[in-house]
Amino acid sequence: MVKRLEAQESGESEAKVQDSHWYAVKSELPTGISLTSRRWGRKAKFTLSGKRWCGDELMDSHSTLRFPVIGKSYLKNHLKKGEGTMKKEELVQIFGKGLLNVEGFVDFLTSQSSSISDAKAKEGVGAYILDKHWWSSGGGGIGMAAIVGVYRDGHNSSRTFIYRDQYDAKKDDWNYAYKRIGITNVDTKKIEVTVKSNSYTSSYSFDLAAKPKPTAQKPMVSKKEKEEFESHAKAEMERVAKDNQHNHPLFKEQTGLREHIIDYVSKVAAFILFEQIDTDRCTMEGSGWCGDQFRYSIWIINGNNRADRVHEDHAYNKDRGCDIRGLRIFDGKVFATNWKGEEITIAV
Repeated sequence: MVKRLEAQESGESEAKVQDSHWYAVKSELPTGISLTSRRWGRKAKFTLSGKRWCGDELMDSHSTLRFPVIGKSYLKNHLKKGEGTMKKEELVQIFGKGLLNVEGFVDFLTSQSSSISDAKAKEGVGAYILDKHWWSSGGGGIGMAAIVGVYRDGHNSSRTFIYRDQYDAKKDDWNYAYKRIGITNVDTKKIEVTVKSNSYTSSYSFDLAAKPKPTAQKPMVSKKEKEEFESHAKAEMERVAKDNQHNHPLFKEQTGLREHIIDYVSKVAAFILFEQIDTDRCTMEGSGWCGDQFRYSIWIINGNNRADRVHEDHAYNKDRGCDIRGLRIFDGKVFATNWKGEEITIAV
């Protein structure tokens, strides 16, 4: 169904567009802005005419985006991420080059499966708000939560605030639909932030200590050593993916690598493998009682050894999520983020 979307500028500096997945912005002219949709690979545009945004596109009906507007015709660089992974260049363009001053922060953000509502960097730390939506074809509505988190030295800490309950509207609390974040205080042990929704402002403190600064320089790695380890790591990734194929006639998803990271100095590589491992559908068109069961697993390659599976999570898609994202390697440990936004830590 094609929906005609129109959003009248409301309040002092905000316009709202319902039922969309827009996230890329291009400032083509001082008097006009275009939003490009990447939903389902299609490209379509919203254009600004006077005070009204207009556009035609095939849309879902479960997402709301808010676009801060300065004056009548300028869209400030703050937009939510749509489905898929936001590129580094887009993220820096939207939230500012200051994010690059926090080592690993941009890589962490680009790996997140949830929409990015806001991100800030200050004094060597990062702060962010993710907007997570989930639903189940087995029943219930659409659950929505704001994930407020901080990042420092390869570690993150976060809290989840559900503002739309999946099953009971009486439990909804839109005060927790946080969209803006600011870093108010940073010390060696804690990070304090202030967050805002349309109607509520609150402050939170996170215990996330800074790691000691290294006193020795990192050892140099020759080009030949890098090439040799990279070749071995990629060969292991291909082997694992090939050995874990599941050629079931009713499986809709094929085994594949979701992401990987290589630390040439420590000669450690890690990757995330995705598999469909079960289904209770009887036909390709059916949905089943539980649906499809997926598995995400973390594998580590240490030196010239074979890859080992060190962590996994699996679930039926009608029950909950199980995705793992955001691989990082720091101080002899591998870090990732699970589907709840919680940190996974694995010693190498």
